[in-house]
Amino acid sequence: MLFKLICYLLLLYVCLVVGYLVIVATAAYFFRKVIGKTTQSMRLAVVIPAHNEEGQVSTVIKSILRSNYPNNLLTVLVIADNCTDATAKRAAEAGAVVFSRQDDANRGKGQALDWFLREHVDRYQHAQGLVVIDADTIVDGDFFIHIAESLSVPEVKVVQGFYKGSNSLDNWRTALNSAAWNVFNNLRLAGANQLGGTAILKGNGMAFDTKIIRQYGWPAYSVVEDVEFSLMLLRDDVLVHFNPDAVVFGEMAGDRKQAEVQRQRWDGGRWLLFKRYVPALIKDLLVRPRLSRLHALVDLVVPPLSLLVVMVLMVTVGVYLFVPLLVQVAWLLWLGLVYYVLSGQVTAKAPLKIWLYLFTAPLFVIWKILLYLRIVIGKKDVQGWQRTVRKSELSDKNK
Repeated sequence: MLFKLICYLLLLYVCLVVGYLVIVATAAYFFRKVIGKTTQSMRLAVVIPAHNEEGQVSTVIKSILRSNYPNNLLTVLVIADNCTDATAKRAAEAGAVVFSRQDDANRGKGQALDWFLREHVDRYQHAQGLVVIDADTIVDGDFFIHIAESLSVPEVKVVQGFYKGSNSLDNWRTALNSAAWNVFNNLRLAGANQLGGTAILKGNGMAFDTKIIRQYGWPAYSVVEDVEFSLMLLRDDVLVHFNPDAVVFGEMAGDRKQAEVQRQRWDGGRWLLFKRYVPALIKDLLVRPRLSRLHALVDLVVPPLSLLVVMVLMVTVGVYLFVPLLVQVAWLLWLGLVYYVLSGQVTAKAPLKIWLYLFTAPLFVIWKILLYLRIVIGKKDVQGWQRTVRKSELSDKNK
């Protein structure tokens, strides 16, 4: 009897989650970005937080200055945060204005951004928009044009571009990560906006009306400071708008150790946000009901996709053993998951090779589950700015 009750409860939870994801995926097909007139007259300050990125920072600055946006309207500002290498020197040589920060007691991307935004207002106050780009990024040639189109709309105060992988086809891990990013960095954001919710910031390729930045600084200090800031803005009724045409390319972790450090930081950080913001959003909904808050709350209680796959598998086994009349429901859950994942590839216009790599998804799920177990038992600390080792650095080590 107890196992049957657990099976029913898990089935109910999984049905609600998969149903929600199917609705989001469907909404994404109807998404249309909010933009104003095409403009190349908006002044933009481009901020690049960097920690020991001497090998990468020149590349991102050059890609910014080579973009199809007037250089005289772009100011490139690099925060060399607690660097022990030549990041500051390389950034200056590439044409950026550099600000060095040494503060071992307050390490982190959020801390570095907040320090710069509060202490150096004079360096960006002339700009109408402020763009945050990671140091391992290449911007699409039209990225700033699309950002300016979004920020030219009065009600758009924050915009998130489409953050893609630059090395999607390196191996099965990067290919599946790319497929996942097509879901989480595209489909979920488009569906959220279409349903009246906020598009969660992704930490890279995001832009703000300068007035918002002067008001807030960067108050989010967790290891998932981008998601945290999104929720802070949402609680003040400021929505993040998604522009899928504003594309940036960042390097994805291809090596197992690279990927584990990155995923432990992201997934561990999201668990901390779950504990902190679910009660806060429930309270907000009771005091000031908003569809956007409800959407954010539901989004927080949706488990990572790999964990959800395991839950659906458990439900399938459970209904076969204890409630055989509900077997068809289990198959509908699998169909819903497939629709959700494939919709991410369709809306992102993924290449054929990414579709083919989806057949290796079981390997990815197994790896993720083992990683979650490590997070739960607390083997790894998810605090602080844990820089991911780049592919070029791994190649150098293996020579």
